[in-house]
Amino acid sequence: MRKILMAATAIFSGGMLASHAQAQMPSVPVTTDSFAGTLSGAAAPAPGTVTVTLRFRDWTDIGYGSDSGTIGKGTNGQPNGSKQQNFQVQNYFRIYPRLSGTAANGLTYGVQAQIRQNSGYNGSTGGSSGSNPNLGNTLYVRNALSYIGLPTIGTLYAGQASMAITQFMVGTQEDFDAGNGGWNGDSPDFISGGTALTWPFPEDGGTYTVNRLVYISPKFSGFDFGFSYEPSYSTGAQGANSFSQAGATTGVAGTSTSSILTSTAGGQQTRKNTFDVAARYTGSFGPVATVLEGGYWGSGVVNNSTGPTIYKGISLVDMGARFNIGALEFGAHYDFGTVNGSGYQPMRSGTHKENAFIGGAEYTIGQGIIGVQYINSITAGTYVAKTPGNGLHEVGVAFGGSYAYAPGAEAYISVLYGQRHQAGADLLNGGTGAFNNNTTARAIGIGNRFDF
Repeated sequence: MRKILMAATAIFSGGMLASHAQAQMPSVPVTTDSFAGTLSGAAAPAPGTVTVTLRFRDWTDIGYGSDSGTIGKGTNGQPNGSKQQNFQVQNYFRIYPRLSGTAANGLTYGVQAQIRQNSGYNGSTGGSSGSNPNLGNTLYVRNALSYIGLPTIGTLYAGQASMAITQFMVGTQEDFDAGNGGWNGDSPDFISGGTALTWPFPEDGGTYTVNRLVYISPKFSGFDFGFSYEPSYSTGAQGANSFSQAGATTGVAGTSTSSILTSTAGGQQTRKNTFDVAARYTGSFGPVATVLEGGYWGSGVVNNSTGPTIYKGISLVDMGARFNIGALEFGAHYDFGTVNGSGYQPMRSGTHKENAFIGGAEYTIGQGIIGVQYINSITAGTYVAKTPGNGLHEVGVAFGGSYAYAPGAEAYISVLYGQRHQAGADLLNGGTGAFNNNTTARAIGIGNRFDF
């Protein structure tokens, strides 16, 4: 829901783990520190020290939504008697622990994780029993990784780490509403799922929660590069059942979300042997601070062992640019290629290739920021047998602003409008159909983000 890279990697101050760390490592000086930076840009602690941080983030949102699904419609396009609430209130909570160290010889190393509040009702994911409104009363690890590196050689990450393309990504302009992301933020939660725009750019949970190796180089005259390799679509630790007989119906290997298969009867819409390469330039041209990036994302697919394979592996070109002139920032991002934009998986042969553009501008005024974001994309959408090349076309705009009114507290407003269209696809009920091929959505969100 939030800009995933910032949420997973920007760690703020916290000292709650310091005493525990000292008990575990009495011979190593341990400090607590505050720092903000991406996975490839956070400041390292002083040589011979370990820094432990524990950050908390909480969002509280009040929103209004109105869309084509507010009045429920059946597959015949007629009202089905249901109606959704327009006003909503939501709150959610996350924890970000991190340990980072620097050896006397300059070697940097560490681990970090993202822990989320379980948003299911009681018992839905193992939470304790209680009154019906209770949450699941559990926390879960969204992603975890370790890293090791040298300033002159680069850094290697292992685990559920963001791809190089994701770490370098710029131009999506997601910061104007307290970093909530516009169409990649909280406010889309206030409208029906069938009317919310697809976020097709590869920075969401379908990419950063998968096990991989990632290398990021040092900077050379403003340039750096990176690459990653993901053997299989595996999320988290592999249990014994992960290595069950190929094609078995039990165990992780037989599922579409955590597959270590290379082939199976009927095939599977799941990527394998996934890799990406990316490069970035950071510099200035006169008064204009500039970041330019580009990369390629590719994969194989779990093949059909009993007949033709109907899915194509990922083949996506990614590029973006961001420019800053004083308080004004503007940027753009563009992706095109073969990928299922809504799930970051291989797409079915014959469906429409992704062609996705986003751009916008932001202006900072003291402790506040205002901005606008525009998105126009075509993705594979629903497979329609008679016209398989007919893609899902989505257009939307988001605008708003935020204000940091106290340390660790930021209020924001975000306004969204979007349209979706795919001939032959029932966008409200899923699947194909002659009705509900067009949707519109409007939403406004007002909220607070608290960082500790």
